[in-house]
Amino acid sequence: MLLLLSVFVVVVADQAAKALVVARLPEGAATSGAILGLRLRHVVNRRNPWGSKTAVRIMTIMWLLLVAAAWMIAALIDRPPMHVALAGLVGGAAGNLLDGVSRNAVTDFIDLRVWPVFNLADAAMVGGSVLMVWNAAAFPPGI
Repeated sequence: MLLLLSVFVVVVADQAAKALVVARLPEGAATSGAILGLRLRHVVNRRNPWGSKTAVRIMTIMWLLLVAAAWMIAALIDRPPMHVALAGLVGGAAGNLLDGVSRNAVTDFIDLRVWPVFNLADAAMVGGSVLMVWNAAAFPPGI
């Protein structure tokens, strides 16, 4: 249940943030100051694999396989940190997949100036990956 709830939170937060950026910040524009220490820049990444109906079908199948794999891993490894890590991976992938299907592009908006502009889905996937590696290292199988 924690896994499903966490995936839902990631997807909703990602889509809400992207909708807010699309509604309030013209494409290519950036905030003049930092908000919560972050500079926001509206970037639309049109270089994505969802340009054709076949690609959308393939990406949807891949996402469904990822979800099935996440649930199987969660069933085998009954640790809440691992469930949250999997939720970051699955929720982030779902958020960007929804963008690709609905907008035919991915909206990015977090600009650290020293890194390419990214979004909450990207951050969730990276955070989930880091948490998964840390969890596997800190709690090896059998502990």
